[in-house]
Amino acid sequence: CEVPCEHAGAAFSLILEEKLALGLAEAPSARVPAESMSEEALVAQALAERAERARTEKMRLTSLDSQEIWTDYTLTNAASGKSYRVALRGWEPGQSYCSCPDFRKNTLGTCKHILHALEKVRRRFSDSQRNRPYRRRDISVHLSYGEELELRMLLPAHLDDVTNGIVRPIRDRPIIDLPDLVKRIRQLEAHNVAVTVYPDAEEYIQTRLLLQRIAAKVAEIRRNPKSHPLCTTLLKVEILPYQLDGIAFAAGAGRAILADDMGLGKTLQGIKYQVVWQPVFARLPSPNQGTHHQTAPVERHFALASIGFDLVKFAFVNALFHGCDLRGCDANAGPALYQCEGRIRLTDLIPPVAEDKITVGYARC
Repeated sequence: CEVPCEHAGAAFSLILEEKLALGLAEAPSARVPAESMSEEALVAQALAERAERARTEKMRLTSLDSQEIWTDYTLTNAASGKSYRVALRGWEPGQSYCSCPDFRKNTLGTCKHILHALEKVRRRFSDSQRNRPYRRRDISVHLSYGEELELRMLLPAHLDDVTNGIVRPIRDRPIIDLPDLVKRIRQLEAHNVAVTVYPDAEEYIQTRLLLQRIAAKVAEIRRNPKSHPLCTTLLKVEILPYQLDGIAFAAGAGRAILADDMGLGKTLQGIKYQVVWQPVFARLPSPNQGTHHQTAPVERHFALASIGFDLVKFAFVNALFHGCDLRGCDANAGPALYQCEGRIRLTDLIPPVAEDKITVGYARC
């Protein structure tokens, strides 16, 4: 056929569907199911997959200091065009850093970008340069992406007495007390010692400090919501103590279900939570509503549910709200009973309520 037609389409379809039989494609290698593999085998497989991608994918590596092997690099993927910062500090997993999402999440201490960069510098530098270990010159704060995410301070080999006295309590150990870390960084800077806080570590510190401030504010509100000034200042109209408690509860939980009975003001609590604490939330409607309601794109999720005070009835929601905090108020017993709280998990699945009794909106945590 000289023009596109059904015959040419049929031929292309046959080639694509029978490419293995025609010898045009290689059969996929047989793989052991992940559930039957040991932890060591899973780690080895994950490293092998990243090594293969590092070998086959085209990437461009640019050094910030072409004379040094252990320095920072910019690596750009030729296919996607995305660039990442790669800090090479050694040959072993966990010694180097990459700004890509996979490095932050895989707990391997490496990624395809680091492996690709190491292979290129292996060919680029001499044996003596490759065998020379990285020497740290400055103090820096970084995140260690191992099995546990840890904040640590990296130190040069030699420190003066004053600097050593400031950093000794947090040397070679995970940093838990963030206000104390900030105080020590200020002490170092007052001593004219430069401290580098890497971007991911800075984001981690700011987030944790914010969460600590929120937790303190939530605890202050929930100690006595009845007399808290936000009951009268949060809105133009006065809100009830259990409603203020619900707003604070959701803010402290991050992922939360307000399981108040119908008519107790979940929508009001949700709106104030959205405006004051979080930019987005999702809503589960009450049983008498035929459609679900949703605001804004959902990133972190907060749900409102009206299916009675019996908290066992909420078990089927586990499939959507894994690991959420739950708070419920009973209209019949009075809204003062707002202390019934708990956690919803997939392992608590109990099906006393049919799913067709409630319309579930978009509410995935």
